[in-house]
Amino acid sequence: MSIEFNARVLLLIEELVDSARNLERRSFWKRLEEITEINARTWRSIHEQRQRATTEVLAALGKLRPQYAFWLMTGITDVANGHIAPVTATTLPERAHMEDPLAERYFQASIEFKDRVLSESIDTLENSIKALARTIVFARWWDSVLVDKIYDECSSEQYQSLKDIWQKREEARANHLARLSKEKSNNPHGDEVPVPDPRTAHQHQFFMFYEPRHDDTKD
Repeated sequence: MSIEFNARVLLLIEELVDSARNLERRSFWKRLEEITEINARTWRSIHEQRQRATTEVLAALGKLRPQYAFWLMTGITDVANGHIAPVTATTLPERAHMEDPLAERYFQASIEFKDRVLSESIDTLENSIKALARTIVFARWWDSVLVDKIYDECSSEQYQSLKDIWQKREEARANHLARLSKEKSNNPHGDEVPVPDPRTAHQHQFFMFYEPRHDDTKD
C-alpha cells in the first residue's frame, strides 16, 4: 500500500474517532470491535500507526462509511453522486464535502441487501467465486448461479425499499447539484462557519470545484 493510501486510511479512522468523541476512548474501540468483528487492539494499533490496515479492516471501513469507499480506494471524490471524503481530509480536484443523506441510505441499503442474498454462498472462497463469477456462453456473458436467487428476492419488501430510496435520491438530485453549483458565498467573510478559512472564504463551502482567488490570502 502506498504512503498516500495509508494516510487516507488514518484520516478515515480519525473521522470515526471524531464522530464518537462523546464516548470514552476505550468504549469506542470496543464498540468498533462489536460492529466489525475485528479486534479492538487492531483498530487501536492502526490508529496509533503501529501497524497497517489489513484487508479485513479496509472492507470494514467501506461498509461502515460507504460514502467514503470510492475516495478511500482512489483518493478522489464524485460528490455529485454521493461519493465524498471525510471532513478530516482535504480533497482534489473536487473540494466540496457536502453530504448526500439519500445517497448514503441507498449505499447502506444496497450493502444490506447484497449481504443477505450472499449470506449462504460465501462460506468458502470457492463458493464465493462461484456465486459471483459470470461466464462466457456462446460468446455472451451469462450471470452466475446466484442470479436465480436475486430474481427470487427482487419482489421482496427489502428490495422495493432499496428502489424507493434510489427514486427519492434521483428526485432530489436537481437540488443537490444546485447546491454544488453555488459559486460564491453571500458573506464576504465566509459562509456558515464561525471562523472561516480566509484562503477559501471567496467560495461557497459546498461549491464543487476550486476557483482562483484574486487577493493576498495566498501570500
